Amino acid sequence: MSDPAERPPKRGEAIAGAAFVLVGLALLSGMLAISYGQAPALQTLLFRYGLAAVPLVAVLGQGAILLGLWLLWRVASRR
Repeated sequence: MSDPAERPPKRGEAIAGAAFVLVGLALLSGMLAISYGQAPALQTLLFRYGLAAVPLVAVLGQGAILLGLWLLWRVASRR
């Protein structure tokens, strides 16, 4: 059997990596806007979903960024 590290990178992996990074950045940006925004609509969102949802969104965003960067690194290291 061939070593999986020797196979050429697939274009879909790079696209998925970039998508995960962008989704993670969007989640973190949204979390920061809702947490620190002064607009009444943002404060309503914060209290509607609760303060406990903020760290959960932050963890999901950071996880998506790390997963996306790992996928991009894996593709780049096989070239």
